[in-house]
Amino acid sequence: GPPGKIIESLGFKGSKIGGAMVSPIHANFIVNFGGAVASDVVKLVNQINERIHSEHGFTLKSEGVFVSSKGELIRLDDLSDENSLI
Repeated sequence: GPPGKIIESLGFKGSKIGGAMVSPIHANFIVNFGGAVASDVVKLVNQINERIHSEHGFTLKSEGVFVSSKGELIRLDDLSDENSLI
């Protein structure tokens, strides 16, 4: 859909942080290509949203949800950085 097209148009298809990667097939998905941890995914989502904001003036809402060690559900785009995962 449109979010994937925006992400792809900014060159993120195949981009990696740690073990997390924007799918080379469909830019609307982040995949674990080996050993990804939650902070890798959060960093990648934040990098994408920062770029979208700087280029287009808005951010995308992530469907991804982080489950904290206390069982709290937190949307990925509500986590500012990997320090929020502690």
